[in-house]
Amino acid sequence: MKKILLSIVLLIISIVYLITSLSKKTLYVSSMSMDVDNPIHFHPLFLRINLNISDTQLAYYDITLVPVYLLIVVSLILVSLAMKKNKNN
Repeated sequence: MKKILLSIVLLIISIVYLITSLSKKTLYVSSMSMDVDNPIHFHPLFLRINLNISDTQLAYYDITLVPVYLLIVVSLILVSLAMKKNKNN
């Protein structure tokens, strides 16, 4: 039961991480000292936000999805171990 509870907590943490990363209306880019809109592009390992500074200069802000994938894998492993343990009992 503890493994299933821990896996649920890990999944909730991964969802919260994604929501907090995506919920920012503006991003502050310190090297350019400006606020920009948040257009998001999804890629398999990261979320890329195009800062669209000007027509000739493109800048991107990347949010990695690797922690989310790792938390999901650990959660699935914990659930499968808990189910295997319950099946053996």
